[in-house]
Amino acid sequence: MSVDQVAAQLKVEPEHVRRWIKSGQLRSSANGIRPYDLNKFKLDCENEIDEARRRPPAPPPTIAKPEKTGFFERLRRFLPGGRRTNGEQSPRIVKVGKAGNEREVQKLKTKLKAANDRIRSLEKQSRDEGESPDQSRRLKELEAVAARLPELEARLRASGEAEDRVQMLEIQLAQSEGLLRDANARISQLESDGPSPVVAHHDDGSHEKIQALEAEIASLERQLAERPATVASPGVDDERVAALEERLADYAESLAARERQVQELQAQMLAMDGGSEGDHVAELRQALTEAQDYNERAFQKFQESEARRLELTRRAEALEKALVEARRASEPALGEAEFEALKADYHQWVDAYHELESQAQAINEELNEARRENAGIRSFAEAQAARAQALEEQLQQLQGQSDSGAQVESLLKELQLRDQLIAHLEGQLADAQQGSHDGQALAEAQQAAQTQVTDLERRIEDLNASHRVELNSLKRSNEVVRLANQRLESELAEMRGGQGKFLPIPNKGANDQNLTPQLQAAESKIRDLEQLRQRLEEELRSSREEMRLQKARAATSNESIASQQIAHLQRTVASRDAQVKKLAAKLADMERGIGKAHEESTRLTELLIDRENKLKNVRVAFEKDYEERFKSMERQITGLEWKLSLRDDRIGALEQELGHTTGKVLPPPTPRQPEV
Repeated sequence: MSVDQVAAQLKVEPEHVRRWIKSGQLRSSANGIRPYDLNKFKLDCENEIDEARRRPPAPPPTIAKPEKTGFFERLRRFLPGGRRTNGEQSPRIVKVGKAGNEREVQKLKTKLKAANDRIRSLEKQSRDEGESPDQSRRLKELEAVAARLPELEARLRASGEAEDRVQMLEIQLAQSEGLLRDANARISQLESDGPSPVVAHHDDGSHEKIQALEAEIASLERQLAERPATVASPGVDDERVAALEERLADYAESLAARERQVQELQAQMLAMDGGSEGDHVAELRQALTEAQDYNERAFQKFQESEARRLELTRRAEALEKALVEARRASEPALGEAEFEALKADYHQWVDAYHELESQAQAINEELNEARRENAGIRSFAEAQAARAQALEEQLQQLQGQSDSGAQVESLLKELQLRDQLIAHLEGQLADAQQGSHDGQALAEAQQAAQTQVTDLERRIEDLNASHRVELNSLKRSNEVVRLANQRLESELAEMRGGQGKFLPIPNKGANDQNLTPQLQAAESKIRDLEQLRQRLEEELRSSREEMRLQKARAATSNESIASQQIAHLQRTVASRDAQVKKLAAKLADMERGIGKAHEESTRLTELLIDRENKLKNVRVAFEKDYEERFKSMERQITGLEWKLSLRDDRIGALEQELGHTTGKVLPPPTPRQPEV
């Protein structure tokens, strides 16, 4: 950044910036001043920047008039005030600044006092020669009219707003400056040209002055009648700020409640993972996913509202800084453009505040709707969890009743082994009959074989009886399964009809598809049992040794199957534990994020309240200071106008006297037009 850019940004003269660079307070490089160094200088040397802003600019060069050597110039040396030197500033080039510049007002008072002293000396000379009755009457009329001006101006100033008062004071100061220039010009003209004997011109000038004063009074009265009532500046609505803070706090609490509901739904989902209602679990998972998505969108909206609040806070800080800078830069009051800009910024901030309030209200409504939806989803999830648990218990009971099919299969394998054993014994018996010639041994072998056959036939009859009992129990269990299927189907239909507004209705034949394979398996087992009964009637041979061997093999196979199932269950439990740990970590992160967001919201709310209080204090102090300076300037302006009006009257009288004395014809004075 260049020196001029830095001076414009700091609102100081470039010479101040160069002096700071030379003294080492502000660092610079070959490419200019870096923003980092400028910001550091603002923080370290704030008092010096304020002092540089308060310093008046260098006065413009004045052009000295050539020294006069005439008669009146020599006479001026003997008048009060003495002769002006070349170094003294002429009253014609007095520059009146804004309202509140005490030094300029003091200079103006000094010049006015010198002019009044010269006017009094000229009046004394004119009174020596006498005064006409018309002149005295018109002078009294002028004094009466001028006496009404301060009252009307006081009424006009009391009814206007602050910016209108500033403009009026500037206009009145400019008018006083013009009157002072006219008075100095007319005095110089009288001193250079000499007196005139003609009195008619003086009478015409006095009449024109009276008309000008009356026109000014009429314009002031019209302006006073058209002046609107004073409008108070808008303030910050503390009640709305408090309501917005309460809504933001309610929103944070609702987010925490939403997280707790999500945790409960996830726990219910994990509890129902192993149930028999797979479709309902999938639907609950989908509903839970939608709830989490809605929660993320709501949290995103909350972050957007927080960002909006941060932006408004920054704008409030900028507005406060602008007010402070305007107060420092005003001498003592703001200009019209700066005041309007600050006013527009303030109204824009108020509009943004109302917009933020409407957004918070919309978010609150969406949150209430989400709460109602979550309550419905939660109640439906609890009902589904209870129903799934009941269905699981019923299916376990049905599976316990269908264990007889496994017993039938084991008996079938046992009968096959018996057939093999009987065939082996028959082979041994045939070998014994061919190789043995001993009748007693053959009789013993036949008797042993007959005993084994008798035992086998008795065992087969027992098995047939037991199989008939098992067939009857399977038929009864089949009937129970069919009735349970019908009851579950009706209950699921009622449940879907009652909770249709929260979740989509699953497929009507879902339960039928789940239970149909079990019915088909039971029917196939019944057919197998019938075939087994026929085969058992044909099979007559078995062996106890092979039965023991088969039992040992079956026990070994059962142990291996049990070990495989245990390993599978251990893997399932480990995977579930890992999922639970991940879910717990995720929920802990979400809770920490919500806690941080709540703390940040509280901090920003406190910061906003602090900024608003500071802004209110600055505004009150600024208005008080402005009012005091304005009242002092009103008193000064009233006195100056009164003195200027008296000076005009005296100048008119002096013109008449000087014209009558010297006999020269003076040009009529230019009437002063009122400025509103």
